[in-house]
Amino acid sequence: MKITSKKRNLIIEGNGNKIIEIQYKNWLSNKIETEFNEQTIEIKPKSIWRSELEIFKNNEKTGNITFKWNGNALIRVFHDKSKEIVFSLKAKGFIKSYFELKNEERELIFGIKPYFKWKKMNYDFEIENIQNLYNKNTMIELVIYSAIVCRRYMRNMAGAVGGAA
Repeated sequence: MKITSKKRNLIIEGNGNKIIEIQYKNWLSNKIETEFNEQTIEIKPKSIWRSELEIFKNNEKTGNITFKWNGNALIRVFHDKSKEIVFSLKAKGFIKSYFELKNEERELIFGIKPYFKWKKMNYDFEIENIQNLYNKNTMIELVIYSAIVCRRYMRNMAGAVGGAA
Protein backbone atom coordinates (compact mmCIF):
# COMPACT_ATOMS: atom_id res chain seq x y z
CA MET A 1 0.00 0.00 0.00
CA LYS A 2 1.31 3.47 -0.77
CA ILE A 3 0.32 7.10 -0.46
CA THR A 4 1.22 9.49 -3.26
CA SER A 5 1.06 13.28 -3.34
CA LYS A 6 -0.81 14.79 -6.26
CA LYS A 7 -0.78 18.57 -6.20
CA ARG A 8 -2.33 19.37 -2.83
CA ASN A 9 -4.08 16.02 -2.36
CA LEU A 10 -3.03 12.55 -1.19
CA ILE A 11 -3.97 9.35 -3.00
CA ILE A 12 -3.99 6.01 -1.18
CA GLU A 13 -3.30 3.07 -3.48
CA GLY A 14 -3.30 -0.66 -2.96
CA ASN A 15 -1.98 -3.15 -5.53
CA GLY A 16 -1.67 -0.33 -8.07
CA ASN A 17 -5.33 0.70 -7.71
CA LYS A 18 -6.62 3.96 -6.25
CA ILE A 19 -8.49 3.30 -3.01
CA ILE A 20 -9.24 6.85 -1.93
CA GLU A 21 -8.22 10.46 -2.52
CA ILE A 22 -7.78 12.81 0.42
CA GLN A 23 -8.62 16.36 -0.66
CA TYR A 24 -7.20 19.44 1.02
CA LYS A 25 -9.48 22.48 0.63
CA ASN A 26 -6.59 24.74 -0.45
CA TRP A 27 -2.78 24.86 -0.34
CA LEU A 28 -2.42 26.16 3.20
CA SER A 29 -5.55 24.63 4.68
CA ASN A 30 -5.85 22.04 7.41
CA LYS A 31 -9.41 21.36 6.26
CA ILE A 32 -9.56 17.97 4.63
CA GLU A 33 -12.38 16.02 3.04
CA THR A 34 -12.80 12.60 1.48
CA GLU A 35 -15.49 10.05 0.66
CA PHE A 36 -15.06 6.55 2.04
CA ASN A 37 -17.41 3.66 2.66
CA GLU A 38 -20.42 5.77 1.62
CA GLN A 39 -19.56 8.40 4.22
CA THR A 40 -18.12 11.90 4.00
CA ILE A 41 -15.09 12.21 6.26
CA GLU A 42 -14.09 15.76 7.18
CA ILE A 43 -11.05 16.68 9.22
CA LYS A 44 -10.71 20.25 10.41
CA PRO A 45 -8.84 22.23 13.07
CA LYS A 46 -10.49 22.54 16.45
CA SER A 47 -9.03 26.02 16.98
CA ILE A 48 -6.61 28.47 15.41
CA TRP A 49 -3.70 26.90 17.33
CA ARG A 50 -3.75 23.90 14.96
CA SER A 51 -2.56 21.39 17.58
CA GLU A 52 -5.77 19.39 17.34
CA LEU A 53 -7.87 18.26 14.39
CA GLU A 54 -11.41 16.96 14.74
CA ILE A 55 -12.70 14.04 12.69
CA PHE A 56 -16.29 14.09 11.44
CA LYS A 57 -18.24 11.45 9.51
CA ASN A 58 -21.41 12.77 7.92
CA ASN A 59 -21.21 15.85 10.20
CA GLU A 60 -20.97 13.78 13.40
CA LYS A 61 -17.77 13.97 15.46
CA THR A 62 -16.11 10.55 15.49
CA GLY A 63 -12.63 11.32 16.75
CA ASN A 64 -9.68 13.67 16.84
CA ILE A 65 -5.99 13.93 16.14
CA THR A 66 -3.80 15.64 18.73
CA PHE A 67 -0.30 16.74 17.79
CA LYS A 68 2.38 16.63 20.47
CA TRP A 69 5.34 19.03 20.72
CA ASN A 70 7.79 16.23 19.76
CA GLY A 71 6.10 15.53 16.42
CA ASN A 72 4.14 12.50 17.59
CA ALA A 73 0.35 12.36 17.39
CA LEU A 74 -2.52 10.65 19.16
CA ILE A 75 -5.42 9.50 17.00
CA ARG A 76 -8.64 8.98 18.95
CA VAL A 77 -11.49 7.14 17.27
CA PHE A 78 -14.91 6.91 18.92
CA HIS A 79 -16.76 3.65 18.32
CA ASP A 80 -20.45 3.26 19.14
CA LYS A 81 -20.38 6.67 20.91
CA SER A 82 -19.27 4.96 24.11
CA LYS A 83 -15.85 3.50 23.39
CA GLU A 84 -12.75 5.50 22.57
CA ILE A 85 -9.77 3.78 20.95
CA VAL A 86 -6.45 5.65 21.06
CA PHE A 87 -3.68 5.08 18.55
CA SER A 88 -0.20 6.55 18.75
CA LEU A 89 1.72 7.60 15.64
CA LYS A 90 5.37 8.18 16.43
CA ALA A 91 8.13 9.57 14.28
CA LYS A 92 11.25 7.40 14.44
CA GLY A 93 14.76 7.86 13.12
CA PHE A 94 16.61 11.06 12.41
CA ILE A 95 18.40 10.82 9.08
CA LYS A 96 15.99 8.22 7.70
CA SER A 97 12.62 9.12 9.15
CA TYR A 98 9.77 6.66 9.42
CA PHE A 99 6.59 6.39 11.46
CA GLU A 100 4.96 3.66 13.51
CA LEU A 101 1.27 3.43 14.32
CA LYS A 102 0.52 1.45 17.49
CA ASN A 103 -2.66 0.73 19.41
CA GLU A 104 -3.26 1.09 23.15
CA GLU A 105 -1.65 -2.31 23.76
CA ARG A 106 1.47 -1.00 21.97
CA GLU A 107 1.01 -3.48 19.13
CA LEU A 108 2.42 -2.30 15.82
CA ILE A 109 -0.37 -1.80 13.29
CA PHE A 110 1.82 -0.58 10.42
CA GLY A 111 4.85 1.52 9.58
CA ILE A 112 5.05 4.43 7.16
CA LYS A 113 8.21 5.31 5.27
CA PRO A 114 8.43 8.72 3.54
CA TYR A 115 10.20 9.18 0.20
CA PHE A 116 11.04 12.63 -1.10
CA LYS A 117 10.20 13.04 -4.80
CA TRP A 118 12.39 15.70 -6.37
CA LYS A 119 10.22 16.06 -9.48
CA LYS A 120 7.18 16.87 -7.37
CA MET A 121 9.09 18.55 -4.52
CA ASN A 122 6.86 16.58 -2.18
CA TYR A 123 6.73 13.35 -0.19
CA ASP A 124 5.19 10.02 -1.06
CA PHE A 125 4.79 7.32 1.58
CA GLU A 126 5.01 3.53 1.65
CA ILE A 127 2.93 1.56 4.16
CA GLU A 128 4.95 -1.35 5.56
CA ASN A 129 4.56 -4.22 8.02
CA ILE A 130 0.77 -4.13 7.91
CA GLN A 131 -0.70 -6.20 10.75
CA ASN A 132 -4.30 -7.22 10.17
CA LEU A 133 -5.49 -6.41 13.68
CA TYR A 134 -8.63 -4.60 12.50
CA ASN A 135 -11.13 -4.96 9.64
CA LYS A 136 -10.31 -3.53 6.20
CA ASN A 137 -12.39 -0.35 6.58
CA THR A 138 -10.85 0.49 9.96
CA MET A 139 -7.37 -0.08 8.54
CA ILE A 140 -8.05 2.26 5.60
CA GLU A 141 -9.38 4.93 7.96
CA LEU A 142 -6.23 4.59 10.08
CA VAL A 143 -4.15 5.01 6.92
CA ILE A 144 -6.13 8.16 6.07
CA TYR A 145 -5.53 9.71 9.49
CA SER A 146 -1.88 8.61 9.58
CA ALA A 147 -1.22 10.00 6.10
CA ILE A 148 -2.47 13.41 7.19
CA VAL A 149 -0.21 13.37 10.25
CA CYS A 150 2.84 12.18 8.30
CA ARG A 151 2.41 14.79 5.57
CA ARG A 152 2.07 17.56 8.14
CA TYR A 153 5.13 16.31 10.05
CA MET A 154 7.32 16.15 6.92
CA ARG A 155 6.19 19.62 5.79
CA ASN A 156 6.95 21.04 9.23
CA MET A 157 10.40 19.41 9.22
CA ALA A 158 11.14 20.78 5.74
CA GLY A 159 10.03 24.24 6.88
CA ALA A 160 12.23 24.01 9.97
CA VAL A 161 15.26 23.03 7.90
CA GLY A 162 14.54 25.74 5.33
CA GLY A 163 14.13 28.33 8.04
CA ALA A 164 17.40 27.31 9.68
CA ALA A 165 19.45 27.75 6.54
